[in-house]
Formats: sequence, C-alpha cells, structure tokens
Amino acid sequence: MEKLALLIQEKFHNDQWQSVRISKNGPQVSHLFFTNDCLLFTGAKISQVRLVQQVLDDFCKALGVRVRIHKSRFMASRNISMIKNDEFTSIIGFNHTIKLDKYHGFPFFSGRVKKSD
Repeated sequence: MEKLALLIQEKFHNDQWQSVRISKNGPQVSHLFFTNDCLLFTGAKISQVRLVQQVLDDFCKALGVRVRIHKSRFMASRNISMIKNDEFTSIIGFNHTIKLDKYHGFPFFSGRVKKSD
C-alpha cells in the first residue's frame, strides 16, 4: 500500500491528482488506507477517473497484484448526473453506489453528521 500512496502523492505534488476538501477551509484528502482496503478521493471529472485508473494500473503492474473489480465501487456527489456516473463506470469498471454502508461494523457517513449519528 505504501507504493500506492507514493504514486498518489507524486500525482498530487505534480498538480494532477485533485484531492477533496473535508470542509470549506479543511484539509485535503487524497486517500485513506485500512487493512487491505483503500478509499481514494478525487474530483468528479473524467480526467480524474482516468488518472485513478492509470495509478491503479501502475500499482498493480509494479507489485503483480490486481484490483478486485467486483468488490470495488465508487461514490460521487449527489450533484453528478447518472450519465456522468455511467461514464465513470465505463472508464474504471467499478460499480456506482450512493451509500458506502459499513466497514468492519462502523458506518460511513456522507453529508452532514447529525447529532443522532
């Protein structure tokens, strides 16, 4: 996973990878790693999806591993049209989801966190 992090950081430092801000003035996030999984964050643009595909391909070739497409999915902002999401799916091969559910029993939240959460 360190190799993948280095590839992402290289693209970020070359102003290619467009990370996502947690809040208006908050820090930028490009990736998070958990055990054998990762979350990648980029702008919702075709060029960014192609860049993610390139980075993943380079990572897989370097280590002789492969991405489990059937276990992988992506989530985009609610403002992104289904047509655009379909384009993203055709490029990267991941299914689109509107909800990330849970990871090891812990829920993923999208949008504002409520007091009840």
